[in-house]
Amino acid sequence: KEIFKLALKWSEMVNNAIKELPESEIKPFPLVKEALKLAHEKADIAIVSSANLDAVLDEWKKHGLLEHSVNVAENMLKFKNAVAPEIDGSLEFIKKASENTLVCIGHTDCDYKTAVSAIENGACCLTHTYNAMPPFFHRDTGPVGAAFEKGIYAQFICDGLHISKQMILASYKMFGADRMILISDSIKTSGLADGKYVGGGYEIIQKDGVSRLSDGTLAGGSLTLYECVKKATQFGIPFDDAVKMASGTPARMLGLNKGKIEIGYDADLLLIDENLNILNVFINGKLYK
Repeated sequence: KEIFKLALKWSEMVNNAIKELPESEIKPFPLVKEALKLAHEKADIAIVSSANLDAVLDEWKKHGLLEHSVNVAENMLKFKNAVAPEIDGSLEFIKKASENTLVCIGHTDCDYKTAVSAIENGACCLTHTYNAMPPFFHRDTGPVGAAFEKGIYAQFICDGLHISKQMILASYKMFGADRMILISDSIKTSGLADGKYVGGGYEIIQKDGVSRLSDGTLAGGSLTLYECVKKATQFGIPFDDAVKMASGTPARMLGLNKGKIEIGYDADLLLIDENLNILNVFINGKLYK
C-alpha cells in the first residue's frame, strides 16, 4: 500500500505540474520536460530519473514530432523515445536524436531489415518486446531477431499476462540479465479497486487486478515493477538476475548511478524478508515512511 501511495503521489505531482503550464502552443517534449522539472522541485520523495514517450505508428509524423523532436532532443537528459522505424523520416530522426537521448524501437510494424537499419542508426533498445510489434517468426524474425543479433537492450512486461512464462524464459536465454530489462508498463489503474476509469482518453475497465479497454484489449500493466520481479522468479529466473534486470541493467542503459550496492551509487534500496515481502524502503539513503 505504501508503494502504491508513493506512485500515486508522484502521479498527482506531475499532473498538477502539467496544469500549471500555459495551454497555448504546448509541445509534447517540452511539456513533459517542464512537468518533470516542476514535480522534481516540489518532491520530497523518490526522484524521477528519466521519462519515456511512446507514439503509435504514424503519430510521430502526424503530429510533426519527427521534425520538432530533433531540435528539442538537444540537452534532454535521460529522455527515452519509442519510435516506429518504418515511418518516413524515422531513421533520420533516430540518427539525430540518439546523439542526446535514448531511442528505442516500439509501437512498430517493421521487419527485420528495417529494425537493423534503426539499430545501426542509433536505436539501443526494444520497447515492451513482443507487444505492439511483429512476432518473432522463423522466416522474418522482425525487431526481436534484430535486437538479439545486434546486441541491444530489450524490455519485457513480466506480469504473466502480456508475455507467457515460456516466452519470458526463452527471452532470458536469448538476451541474458545484462541486456534483458523488466518493466511494468503500469498505468494509472494499477493497485486500484475494480471499476471503470478513464486514462489517455479511453475507458479502462479494472477487474481482478487486470486493466483492459472496453474491447478486451490489455490497456497496460497492472503490477508494480517489484511484483514483476517476483513473477520472474516464479517463472524460474534466479532472483539475483531478476533484480538486476529491474535495477542494474536499466540503470546502465540510462547512465544512472543506481542498481548496485557500491560506493558512489545512489542508496535506493528495498529491505525485504525471506519471503520477498518489503519491510523498508530507502530513497537516496533515507528511510521512507
